[in-house]
Amino acid sequence: MEIKTLTSEDYDIIIDLWKRAELSYRPNGRDSKDEICRHMKENNDLFIGAFENNILIGVVVGSDDGRKGWINRLAVDLKHRKKGVARVLINAVEDALKKIGRNSMQLV
Repeated sequence: MEIKTLTSEDYDIIIDLWKRAELSYRPNGRDSKDEICRHMKENNDLFIGAFENNILIGVVVGSDDGRKGWINRLAVDLKHRKKGVARVLINAVEDALKKIGRNSMQLV
C-alpha cells in the first residue's frame, strides 16, 4: 500500500472510490469539482489516498478550522476493508494535521 497526497487531478478517482465505498456525496454541492478543488487548495496536504497497484483504495479528508483539526470523509473500497487501510489513513491525516499545529482532532 502506498500513501499519497491527492490533488485536483485525482478528483475523478476520489468520486469513483466514494461510490465503490458506498459513501454518500453531493456532486452538485460540497463535493462538486469546484468545491473539492477549492478545499484542496486551502488544505493541500490534507487530502490523502491509499493506493494499491496504482488504484485508489482509500481516502481521507482533513480540514483545519484554525484551532482544531477535523478528520472527514474516510472511505475504503469494500474489497479492501478489514485490512488496516482506514487506520493507516487516519494516522497519515493525524500526522499532517500535527505538522500544521493541530494536536486536537475531531473525527466526523
